[in-house]
Amino acid sequence: MFKVANCDFKRKQAYHCGASSKDAGKKLCAINKIENSAMIHPVIDGLLSGADIAVRLTMKGLGMKSNSTKIYITLTILWTITIFSFSLQPADTSSQLSSGFGRWLIEVFAPNLIEKLEVMPAEQLSNLHFLLRKCAHFTEYLVLGVLVMLSLKQSKAHCKALVGLIICTLVASIDETIQLFVNGRSGQISDVLLDSVGAMVGLLLVKFLYSVQSRRHIHK
Repeated sequence: MFKVANCDFKRKQAYHCGASSKDAGKKLCAINKIENSAMIHPVIDGLLSGADIAVRLTMKGLGMKSNSTKIYITLTILWTITIFSFSLQPADTSSQLSSGFGRWLIEVFAPNLIEKLEVMPAEQLSNLHFLLRKCAHFTEYLVLGVLVMLSLKQSKAHCKALVGLIICTLVASIDETIQLFVNGRSGQISDVLLDSVGAMVGLLLVKFLYSVQSRRHIHK
């Protein structure tokens, strides 16, 4: 007999579900409500004490699932709009923005380099500017990857990281396509690949953190 304790902590209700071991618990044969709510927490504590038992806790019973998902989706949409707004800027405006941001970073984290930048040859300065722009591309899509993965946490998709990567790659493709119609800008496949790598890092980072959090919870 395969047994599952399905608990609703908000209303202090619990149900005992019985299923045949032949079909790996996919078909329920009995569902009984547990009248004594005091039994709930000792049963769960017993399950969590077993290292070989995989326990998945959702926030549905706490009433937080839909709210957190909506927040992450909203943040994902806002960040995507921000990315597109950067792509709509003419080349001169975009260059000034990235140069100003790069100079600010150097002033904050490496102020000693300011004097070296002022005497740096134009070619080296151009290469540094190019590197900063590519780092910006990578970072903005890393953030997008994190937000997309958080948005997909409660979805029923079997491979959330792959779904997230497809979404982020689609955004990157649209982003580069937009630049084809902006004065002085150009869309590049290499940037789509770079953006996708940044998104993948963000997606895997969230997946890794969830995995660590889950293991710590199981072994508590």
